[in-house]
Amino acid sequence: MRAQGKRVQARRRTGKRVRKQSILKDRTGVGWLCRALAAAFVLLLGLSIWQYVSYALENRREERFMAGLQAQAVTARETPAPVLEEPPPEPELPPIEVDFALLQEENPDIIAWIYCPDTEVNYPVLQSEDNRYYLRRGSDGSYRVAGSIFADCRNSAELSDENVILYGHNMTNGSMFALLPHYAQQEFYEEHPVWYLLTPTANYKAELFAGFVTSTKSLVYSTVQEETDDRPIMVKAWEDSDFWGGPPPEEGERTITLSTCSYEFSDARYVVVGVLRELDGA
Repeated sequence: MRAQGKRVQARRRTGKRVRKQSILKDRTGVGWLCRALAAAFVLLLGLSIWQYVSYALENRREERFMAGLQAQAVTARETPAPVLEEPPPEPELPPIEVDFALLQEENPDIIAWIYCPDTEVNYPVLQSEDNRYYLRRGSDGSYRVAGSIFADCRNSAELSDENVILYGHNMTNGSMFALLPHYAQQEFYEEHPVWYLLTPTANYKAELFAGFVTSTKSLVYSTVQEETDDRPIMVKAWEDSDFWGGPPPEEGERTITLSTCSYEFSDARYVVVGVLRELDGA
């Protein structure tokens, strides 16, 4: 009996040791997993912080560069002092002047300047042999996250086509063409119904008449004014517009299409379209 009791006690002690070892292994495994998860979290957090700081620094460099370029090449027109006698009608001029000689010394690809009063839009317009070159390059040719505002490579360098097409990124900091989707709101259109396009040979006022989401295959991306459903594409654009603006172009009038990314579907774009009217004082 005593021998049997000893064997029972021995088995109990052995069972306790096995359970303790099992618990220790479980705890060791859980501890390793926790440490691995903590290390992965710290790594991801560090990477996110690095990406955010890099993006912020790049935006600040772009803002400083563009501010310097604007200070060199763009000046506000002086408003003439009021006179008591009724003067002859003043020629309509753009609100800014641009020194294209200076700009084209820096980069001959600068073919125009685009400006919208009281907004961030105050940029040179560039053009290359394809529509990819200035996606991530600034006007000095260096890498820029925001890229540049650029004209479609199919447009003439003088921007004399029936439809001038300009592209710009939809930047989260509000720069480039990030404001275009705001034209989905009538109030925003009423605050900013006119843009200006300046070139070395002519200046234009763009009177906006339509804004809407479309695809990259839309006929508004043609340098000539196409027709669809037995009517001009620009009339259809006016009918589909998110805001109620000016009238669509009449026959013979030229247009400008401003385009940026949108996210309603794959390859979605938000475009704003206006009639180009030539001004004096080029």
